[in-house]
Amino acid sequence: PLVGVSTDFGLKDWAFALSVYGPSANAQSNFDSDGRQRFMLVGTDVLLALYTASVAYRPLDNLSFGISFHWLNLIQAKLSMAVNGYWDQMNGWQGTDYNEVEGYEVRADVNVADDFAWAMTLGAWYRPIDCLELGFAFRLPTVTFNAEGETSLNFYGSTMAALYQSGQDSGGTQGLVAYDKNGNPTSKLPTTMTFSYPMVGRFGVRYVQWKNGVPEKKGVASEGDEELFDVEFDLVWEGWSALTDYNLQLDGYIKLAGAQNAQEIQFQPVIIPRQYKDTWSFRLGGHYHPLSFLDLQGGVYYETGAVPGRYTNIDFAGFDRIGVGLGTTFKYDRYSLSVAYSHIFQSTIDVSLDQTEVYKQFPLQKTPPQDVSAEAEPLKVGAGRFETSYDIVSVALKAHF
Repeated sequence: PLVGVSTDFGLKDWAFALSVYGPSANAQSNFDSDGRQRFMLVGTDVLLALYTASVAYRPLDNLSFGISFHWLNLIQAKLSMAVNGYWDQMNGWQGTDYNEVEGYEVRADVNVADDFAWAMTLGAWYRPIDCLELGFAFRLPTVTFNAEGETSLNFYGSTMAALYQSGQDSGGTQGLVAYDKNGNPTSKLPTTMTFSYPMVGRFGVRYVQWKNGVPEKKGVASEGDEELFDVEFDLVWEGWSALTDYNLQLDGYIKLAGAQNAQEIQFQPVIIPRQYKDTWSFRLGGHYHPLSFLDLQGGVYYETGAVPGRYTNIDFAGFDRIGVGLGTTFKYDRYSLSVAYSHIFQSTIDVSLDQTEVYKQFPLQKTPPQDVSAEAEPLKVGAGRFETSYDIVSVALKAHF
């Protein structure tokens, strides 16, 4: 979604704008939390808002520059997945065949937010000849979110559920009890999640065919200067290689109360590997203005995938894709209403056990089990076939004053 307002405040060659923008993304996803994919990211719900103040200046009729300042508000980032709550002390083992550890599933529901991060966008527009326009924009720097909140723990594996229930029934004198950093019994642990959001660069070339000849002044369209059609090509780079992982720090510990030599077992950082790649998008589109009250739009694009096959998870399917879209705009007086539809075809990805680097998480083990287990394949959860496509419907209302 995008809501904005702009004005020149009566100043020649200047423009000012305020807007609120929610980046398009696969922000919400839900999968069966009891299926075989439960150790992957089976639930996500992300809300990100960019509050933006912009200013632009046109020193020449065919040249302008602009800058935008963004306040990024991560309203919420919810993640859900199952982890394995086993730790060696439960049976006094110093070495464990982790492939045979079952019944210790814990569903972790993360809910964090970061009220403030910042970025800026620099842009320029140039019309070298009457029918040709060039545009450039670059958003920087890479944003690092340090989101804070809590993780709710649901001890639902047979062994963990029995131990946790014993802890609840005994008031913490027997069984499994989770504590926050201050030693208070809880099932919700203070959590910090760190991850990066990319820089973006855009370059566009636009050809314009005017209905009544070229505007009287380059870069300045008067009331009678209507466009008959245009064709535009855009090249977009997004620096997704900045997103290497989701790093979650759970501030607390658990204890098997009543056990001989019971120790406090600290939660270890949960590192969910992402290892994204920079993406390139090639976009071609245009519009046709057959009637004074009607515009027709269409376009197609190709984009390289951000997600490497070996780190594929089910929360975000960012593979090589092709998108096609159609739209129309109706104009009446000072108002215009736009409706558009697009379909995105994505590559099908097959990931084998040998390829995947997505493992079950053991947040109570200091050393990842795959580093010490003789056979790591049963610990892998990222293998399979990933097939996706998207349908997007957009509606926009604009008013001119």
